[in-house]
Amino acid sequence: MGCTTSTVQAQIDVGEHTVAEVCSVLDSGDLLFVAGDNQVVRWATWSDWTHVLLVVRTDDGHACGLEAVRCADGSLDLLTGQRRAGARLVALNERLHCAGVALGRGVLRLCIVKLYCTDDERRLVRRRLLEFAEDVRAVPYERNWWSMVRAQFASLLGPNAHDTSSYFCSEIVAEGIARAGIVRSDAIVSSCITPRMLLEAGHTWRADEYALGRYGDEQVTLGALTLGGGRAGGHAAPRPPAASAPGARTWRLSSAAAAAAPPDVAPPYDYLDADDLFL
Repeated sequence: MGCTTSTVQAQIDVGEHTVAEVCSVLDSGDLLFVAGDNQVVRWATWSDWTHVLLVVRTDDGHACGLEAVRCADGSLDLLTGQRRAGARLVALNERLHCAGVALGRGVLRLCIVKLYCTDDERRLVRRRLLEFAEDVRAVPYERNWWSMVRAQFASLLGPNAHDTSSYFCSEIVAEGIARAGIVRSDAIVSSCITPRMLLEAGHTWRADEYALGRYGDEQVTLGALTLGGGRAGGHAAPRPPAASAPGARTWRLSSAAAAAAPPDVAPPYDYLDADDLFL
């Protein structure tokens, strides 16, 4: 892996936008950072950005986020049909709504680092990320807090062993970047990647360490207006998709969810239906 540099990416503040507007500019492979109130995480990562998600779009255009979380919130894991902690794939509009409600704010502070690549490369990245999401279905959150400390201070404490039995947030994102082929697998050790390294992704890896596209040199910061209030009621308990189905080809939100809520306009509050997920 290329050494991180002291160069700070250009910071662009684009003001406040709705959650739908934020989702509309995101595409597979992009990085989305959220500023939270956890002072321990802020200190450990030397950053105001306490969480990171790896963006991936389903084949019918819904913006989702691959992440690892310590505690479950109101966001539905689209792979298991459950509200759970650990590795999960969530609809970004619902996830950002839940984050805003949890923080008690009308506006979330967000940061975007874009992946620049060709359309063909983007399609390949999307497909590989969706396959990776299926591979990490129900993997738990990092069990060993010491691993997160070692990742931040690897130069002093030595690197972590590569372990995919559990993930912290920047680790699952880095593993996804490697599995998608954005960065060469020999140039990235996911268990040693911190949110700060991902925030400065344009400088974390050298040009020759990229295989598909490249992360930009700018950090776009913005505020996302949350939808306010709690989760809409009246929804039936979700039915998890089939545990396995060979020959998966298309990923999309269930037809009922798509009919009830157009992509990225309102939280679908639904799950990936097995009949739609595996065609």
